[in-house]
Amino acid sequence: MKKSRWVEIAKNRSEVRFQVLNEYLNDNGFASEVNFVEVEPAQFEDKLKEVTQEYDVIRIGSPYGQSVTSLFDGQSTELRTLKAADCLWKVKDRWTLMSANHIGMQRIVLDIGKQLDLETSVLVVGAGAGARVCISAFIRVGVKKINITNKFVEQAKELIDDLRKTYFGVEFEFIPEERLVLLPGTNGVLVNTTPLAVGNDLLKGLYYFNFLKSPGIVMDFTFVPIDTPLVMEAEQIGIRAVRGYEISSWGDMAWVESCFGLHLKREEYCERLRKKVSEIE
Repeated sequence: MKKSRWVEIAKNRSEVRFQVLNEYLNDNGFASEVNFVEVEPAQFEDKLKEVTQEYDVIRIGSPYGQSVTSLFDGQSTELRTLKAADCLWKVKDRWTLMSANHIGMQRIVLDIGKQLDLETSVLVVGAGAGARVCISAFIRVGVKKINITNKFVEQAKELIDDLRKTYFGVEFEFIPEERLVLLPGTNGVLVNTTPLAVGNDLLKGLYYFNFLKSPGIVMDFTFVPIDTPLVMEAEQIGIRAVRGYEISSWGDMAWVESCFGLHLKREEYCERLRKKVSEIE
């Protein structure tokens, strides 16, 4: 069997995650080899052109999920609306952009099912590609109010202006950092797409959970560690938490299906991710 070679191009590489995915593919009889290309923003476009000459399947990593969408024509209507992508693959000499994470997030939202109160709003932390993916997924199931908070105010306001041009009948509001602790408990879901990093003081205002309507759901995109302060604080007061490795597992299985036509067990892959992250913490 010919080995499928794929690559991630990113500034912030997902090496642990994709090594686990590569091993899982091989263990399930699909010959796979993954490589990684680290690149700074100024060189991204040139390096991406080089990568497209060597690989037919490419994962687009952080922070290029939005900028890559302007580099390829002939996108689907959905992708033009989303304005975020995380993978490229070549079909008959034509490159196709896709957001596997968007598909994965839609499946997570459906999996949440009855616990999701459509009468409440969703509070999204961040204004990048991850935020766009989450917002679109929740709007698709009928959420009509999205609150957005972000360390960089102008970035958040630009996102909201863009969303208002795309999604009609949905209310978007920017929540300044200082207002987080004053919000009423009207949000059914909190989604954090920002990193657990020194200087991200925005997270501190989230630990009070005053803004969350009971029982509430917390989703944290952070891959390492498994138990972030946000997740631990949520579970201590009985709030359901969806961890970063779980979110990643949904997106990765959507990618495997779309690019390789494989239908593998997400729960099994998710458990592998959990064990690996636990080992490196």
